[in-house]
Amino acid sequence: MAYQNFHPAAMNTGESLLEYLQGAYIQDTPLELSVVTNLLKSGVDLSETDDGMPALHYACLNESTDPQQLFLVITSLLMHGADPKVKDSDDDTALEAILGMDDVEEEALQAHVAAARALIHSPDQPVGKDEVASCLDGCSTSVLFFDRIKGILLRRTQDHPMWMAFY
Repeated sequence: MAYQNFHPAAMNTGESLLEYLQGAYIQDTPLELSVVTNLLKSGVDLSETDDGMPALHYACLNESTDPQQLFLVITSLLMHGADPKVKDSDDDTALEAILGMDDVEEEALQAHVAAARALIHSPDQPVGKDEVASCLDGCSTSVLFFDRIKGILLRRTQDHPMWMAFY
């Protein structure tokens, strides 16, 4: 597979976006927005999966990327058609996968918050009863993560009557 000798310059070797994101995830290396942008320009199938993992999931679960850079990478994927409603082999959307992470260190937590922010700001990301329930019930990462993500959800769904119970 292409990720065995992964390096960001590998995009010159014909590596696909999915291979790039998977390689960075597996090798715990940061994503480069410029590489993602160039791969997106080449016309990619963002619904492609590998081992049941869509490209968006690999990007969202990358804990090595600077949070601001990760937000931009995920936003770019979403703007190019990545579907935040696509589920992985565990039947989780990218947002649900992030919310279900256990024992996350502070540095990784910042990356997860950035990923969740990018997803929640996407107009294609459902933010309704199921997503809020997932945040409340499945948010096993930490109270700190819940506090950060709750504010983002509140701003996105401020008119939703369900949130009145939190005040």
